[in-house]
Amino acid sequence: MIEIRQENKNDYEEIYSVVKTAFETAEHSDGNEQDLVVALRNSDSFIPELSLVAIKDDKIVGYILFTKIEIGNCEELALATLAVLPEYQKQGIGSKLVQQGHKIAKELGYHYSIVLGSETYYPKFGYVPAIQYGIKAPFEVSNENFMAIKLNYTDIEINGVIVDEYYKERYDENSIFTLQSTSKSITSAILGIAIDKGYIENVNIPISNYFPQIQESNSTYLKEITI
Repeated sequence: MIEIRQENKNDYEEIYSVVKTAFETAEHSDGNEQDLVVALRNSDSFIPELSLVAIKDDKIVGYILFTKIEIGNCEELALATLAVLPEYQKQGIGSKLVQQGHKIAKELGYHYSIVLGSETYYPKFGYVPAIQYGIKAPFEVSNENFMAIKLNYTDIEINGVIVDEYYKERYDENSIFTLQSTSKSITSAILGIAIDKGYIENVNIPISNYFPQIQESNSTYLKEITI
């Protein structure tokens, strides 16, 4: 029996451990995913109702986090972190977390969720290339990997680029993308996936500008694994 519920303060340490352990065996990881969760939890983009844990065998075995983003003038969601302990993967726990997250997001009135990840995993939940909804990433990325799902009916046409109030982007003549911010941005997490999966190249990101507790390097914060 798997229980999906909202996290509470008593879960923070265990969630940190679960995320860290889940990504230790991931193909694409720099070991900082658990620190990103802490940073996002303390940011303005955090939504407590959409920070969920999966309980099995009387312990936390999985975690998912949706956070706020802006698409044009609309406030919507990004699926940022999805992690399941290695010994509990391939049991549908990741799917249950995604489905429960979508259910709560609908109840909260959000219309869209975006994700940057596997084109063979997320479509089973209803994700399609985001461009079909007129949603564009603020950086070059493959349409098949940058996806969105419509959670609630809306006749509002978004047709916009994702805007994150916590960052500014700048392109130089060599198409090098530099994030300039001192705050905790969900967009940096999305961009991190894109870099490590090879969806975009020639990227220069000063990590210490975002999360001083993370050692500066040329790697990034969040990577996607199939669960």
